Amino acid sequence: MSGEPNQHAGAVSSWTTAGTDGWPEALLRSEHGVAPGTPEDRTESETLREGSVNPVQASHWQEVLWQFLRQLARRDPELRSHSERVCGVSLRIGRALGLSGERLFILFAAALLHDIGKLLIPAGILDKPGKLTLSEFRRVRDHAIHGEQMLKAASLPFSVCRSVRGHHERYDGKGYPDRLEGEEIPLEARILGVADAYDAMTADRPYHAGMGGRAACQRISRLAGVHFDPRVVESFLPLPAGGMDSSSPPEDRRSGLAAQSA
Repeated sequence: MSGEPNQHAGAVSSWTTAGTDGWPEALLRSEHGVAPGTPEDRTESETLREGSVNPVQASHWQEVLWQFLRQLARRDPELRSHSERVCGVSLRIGRALGLSGERLFILFAAALLHDIGKLLIPAGILDKPGKLTLSEFRRVRDHAIHGEQMLKAASLPFSVCRSVRGHHERYDGKGYPDRLEGEEIPLEARILGVADAYDAMTADRPYHAGMGGRAACQRISRLAGVHFDPRVVESFLPLPAGGMDSSSPPEDRRSGLAAQSA
């Protein structure tokens, strides 16, 4: 699309001067599936120090990440909340699959920023209660590409950028934007695909009411090998989401796994 580089660079320029006040590192512990008092009760900064990431580089990445999130919250608080819930589910799946250190940080950052490209989609399209036109649907699908380009402009790691780009790819190769198939899709993006779908199914949206967590898990299980990586689904299903059902209060259905970790 013509003009996209300038559009993304302009957006990033405004965000990287926004400051980082109001975003506690305790976010991981309280909202992202890490119960205080457990061996995993540590901030992502501590995880990075234990890994191979340069501390100065890690500090820059975290600063940019929080700045993006503050802008996401200003645009749409529910979109920010969705990103946090997806992050909670993603980190639990990632740990179940054995991810740690820098790899877990990549998943953490990609999960929180997977929908950042929606900042460039008109609110009237994102919040439309009725069916989208074909043109509107294509614009919404572009958020994965917008997100990748915005994060590249902010100098976030390549692995984070490509995971954001690929979070709507399908295991059978019928997703978007690149129609990647199977393990051509980055593992972090395959994890995001499951976590994002779970939250989309259980959250109330302008165009549908959320279903119960158990029903969402059953649907995800049926789509293993089609939409989703079977190995990721296998790691996801034993997690507490299966205990959520349609009798749960709406706020619990929306929060999914993140609500149970509070």
